[in-house]
Amino acid sequence: MIIVEKTTVEHRLEQVLGIRPRHEQYDISIDDVFAAIGAPVVMVRDYEASTDDVDLAVRCELFRHWTPTDTLLVLSYLRRGFTAFRLPASELRAFVSSFCGQFGESFFNGDDVVVVSESSDSVWAFHHEGAWTRRHAPERS
Repeated sequence: MIIVEKTTVEHRLEQVLGIRPRHEQYDISIDDVFAAIGAPVVMVRDYEASTDDVDLAVRCELFRHWTPTDTLLVLSYLRRGFTAFRLPASELRAFVSSFCGQFGESFFNGDDVVVVSESSDSVWAFHHEGAWTRRHAPERS
């Protein structure tokens, strides 16, 4: 896992979903991400009571839709600002599991999370109100 510029994720989301920040001083809106994905939205019951990031990620199907060769860009809200990471999909579960120990905050810390593949046009998003959605696309050759 390496930390990358937030704009790296924003650029990829623009390529995949055709969205960009509404103003250069703002982040991409999670509501815009959800609208652009256009897939059904799933509400997670009692997500705020969850104390296990991996369990919540499993309930939100975060680990299900990536191929082992995918490289993922993860945008997570950390310490009052969005932080972006690049990592192999094969390391995603370990990344989520160790997130709190590494950064002192839960992976699902009450804010938005977006994961987008660099290898396909797949996107997964979690909304701070406890909803998630995804768009699965095959790997490009």
